[in-house]
Amino acid sequence: MAVWDRTEKSILSLVRQLTEEAKTALKKELELGKAEISEHVAKYGRHAVIIATGALLAYGGLIVLLICLGILISWGLMRSGLDEMVAIFAGLGLVALLAIAVGMALALFFVKKLKALSPLPKKTVNEAKALTAAVTGKEPQLRAVTPPREIKQSSTEAQADVRRIRHDLSDTVEELKERLTKMAAGIKRQAKVLVKPFGYTQEMDELMAASDLALGKPGGLTTSEALAKDLVFVIVNPIPGQEERNSDHLLEAAAAIRCNNLPTLAYKLDRLLADRARFASMKANARALAHPNAARDIVQKLIKLS
Repeated sequence: MAVWDRTEKSILSLVRQLTEEAKTALKKELELGKAEISEHVAKYGRHAVIIATGALLAYGGLIVLLICLGILISWGLMRSGLDEMVAIFAGLGLVALLAIAVGMALALFFVKKLKALSPLPKKTVNEAKALTAAVTGKEPQLRAVTPPREIKQSSTEAQADVRRIRHDLSDTVEELKERLTKMAAGIKRQAKVLVKPFGYTQEMDELMAASDLALGKPGGLTTSEALAKDLVFVIVNPIPGQEERNSDHLLEAAAAIRCNNLPTLAYKLDRLLADRARFASMKANARALAHPNAARDIVQKLIKLS
């Protein structure tokens, strides 16, 4: 049997730490996105005021200039012997056509420039990809970001916080996997329980399909996915709020058991697995609660309403 230093964190403490770090990472990502979007809005707002002021002055001057140009052309046409009214109309008309052509060219040019601008918070996207890579161990595909000339300190601090949390989260994931692997290696082969740490995985659908029960905390997506796979839920220390309400829902439907005291968890599991009839009944109850085709059903109802 493997022996661990008592000064090390317990596996439960690491799981709790991982949960808190994940929550903090999400919070910091949202703060970074908000700060970056605020910077974009402020930057575009300042530029818009300057552009609008300059455009207004330029517009007034352009009108005066075009009138003068039209009068000058009309005068030239009258000097060449053209009728006065025809000359005035021709002179001002030519100037108007020239102004329309230049205006359309400028409008098309700036429409293309506007399409090239992206309000996407690129720093936030990059940090989110890097955060995912920290957990999965895969290299992120990052966009090249050109730092703006003016960067508010709030955005810089938010990005630094995200990177710090990402580093802590990666370390916690690695430590947790290492500890679980070490614990699994110390379990005797004749034991009833085989522990196989997976670390981060994108195969939860397949793993749930091969499982008989789900043991953990009843978050929204976890609960929905477990019910869709007809899994009996073993609820462990749900936090107040959503998890407590999900627990009540599962317990009232007799699709779960709850354990608030970890030392009794093994006893409760043994009793549940030993009672085949009860276990089969709970799986049937989970199946009755499930809505595996919820997305498709919602779309079909929306189509009928449209």
